[in-house]
Amino acid sequence: MKRRRAIQALAAAPAAAQEVVSTGAEAVASPALSFFNASEMEALYDLCKLILPALGGRPGAIEAGVPQFLDFLLSKSSKADQRLYRAGMAAWANTSRRTQLLKQFEQAWTYDTPADSALIFPRRLKDDVLRATFNSREWLSGRRGGGTGYYWKPFD
Repeated sequence: MKRRRAIQALAAAPAAAQEVVSTGAEAVASPALSFFNASEMEALYDLCKLILPALGGRPGAIEAGVPQFLDFLLSKSSKADQRLYRAGMAAWANTSRRTQLLKQFEQAWTYDTPADSALIFPRRLKDDVLRATFNSREWLSGRRGGGTGYYWKPFD
């Protein structure tokens, strides 16, 4: 009887291994969010497409993985940065404020701080998206004259 049970266990092992592999692949395919909830992450994808789309064969913010990077970064950031992003995403969800925020994205950068604290968010988000994209592995791998193998370069 012991031999029969051993053979049955060996026959069942590939099926059990297949279950483990399939659940592991599903977990990798849909990574857990660290800071944003699902609706905020969807809005962040839309904002990243708006700020820096893929153009001329160059990767955009989405292709560079900026939303996932910002989700990780903000989970480790200060409480002030987290509050700024939470308030900004809440303002973006409010359709009456959305047009005002869109106008802020089109403004040229200045050293002046906006009077409305909710308008600080678009400037900060635009800066973070551009910096994360331009320092990403995807952006720098297509750079002419590169080839050093390094993907992190200081942003001027």
